Amino acid sequence: MTPPFPSLSRLFLILLLFPALALGAFDEEEPLPFDQAFRLQAEVAGPDRIRLQWAIADGYYLYRNRFRFHSETPGIDTGEPEFPEGMRKQDPIFGDIEVYKHSVTVALPLERRTDTRSLRLAVVAQGCKEGSICYPPERRLLELVLPARAEAAEASSPESETRPATQEGLA
Repeated sequence: MTPPFPSLSRLFLILLLFPALALGAFDEEEPLPFDQAFRLQAEVAGPDRIRLQWAIADGYYLYRNRFRFHSETPGIDTGEPEFPEGMRKQDPIFGDIEVYKHSVTVALPLERRTDTRSLRLAVVAQGCKEGSICYPPERRLLELVLPARAEAAEASSPESETRPATQEGLA
């Protein structure tokens, strides 16, 4: 038997589905969680250097002047970070600033006064979704294993007493 009002049944079904369809459309506009918008990878590039790379989602950017790096390991300090040139942007809050879109790689020199090979590195970054929200500064704590220092490796080598010092391996 057909319902007395077939078009009302269809209308009722459409009205039930509409909120779900509407919510699905708005989900695409929601900002990504920070770790998805700005994916961080860290690589040990040598005994005294870390390379940090952020893959930045389309429509997002990171502020150059909002990066912070701090070693939480006694005897290891961070040096002056080496940034690539970014893009200039006129920000409504911060004015004329430098930002990174798509990706950025930062070289971070380390000043080691100890032979410890374990590094706890605190990294802070801040970014925004274009035309939408800005995230508060986000702090990540990285645990990295460093290779032996060049001086420590040479001192433990039996040849170190007779071998002349070289510039090899120093950056």
